[in-house]
Amino acid sequence: MDYGEQLLAAHLYRITCPSPDELGEYHLKLLPGVRAAAVAQHLSLCDRCCLEVAQLQSFMADLAPDLEYSLRERVQIWIARLLPRGLEGGLAAAPALAFRGQEDGPLTYEAGDVQLHLDIQDDPANPGHKTVIGLVIGELDTAVSVQLWQDGQQLQETILDEWGNFSLDGIIPGIFDLILSSGSAEIHVPHLTI
Repeated sequence: MDYGEQLLAAHLYRITCPSPDELGEYHLKLLPGVRAAAVAQHLSLCDRCCLEVAQLQSFMADLAPDLEYSLRERVQIWIARLLPRGLEGGLAAAPALAFRGQEDGPLTYEAGDVQLHLDIQDDPANPGHKTVIGLVIGELDTAVSVQLWQDGQQLQETILDEWGNFSLDGIIPGIFDLILSSGSAEIHVPHLTI
């Protein structure tokens, strides 16, 4: 094999393999379902990745028997992504009558299997202030806390009702972080302009 072939082989070596980080997340059962299935399929065909996972299992067992359990039990954090207007029907469309503040309709965010619909309205009880009305569609644990943060300080907190609705009132317009927090997951909406 000449130098050019060796260089090409080095660049292409295991190019289709998941990264070591992704193999570790797969082993700890932290990958989302679709990606976990793709890694499992790859492992059925790739002896080298199977060897890496086996080495990781051995290392984890030697390092700390309870480490794997504690990592698996950690809270998953999702960063919600804003969906373009008009494409929000992927999981379930927001009821049209529930939102009436924004001319273009609600903001729709997606995080994993959850959709978050937000409508920002004028607060009738507080001139110059805003109200955020939210609807969460998808599977989350019970007792979901909704928190509004600005500059590292929590300003408001409420709980989702049984239908996935919440409201935050009396908000002075600005840029905020919205966090939905349950026992096993957090959904972050960073840089929300209200």
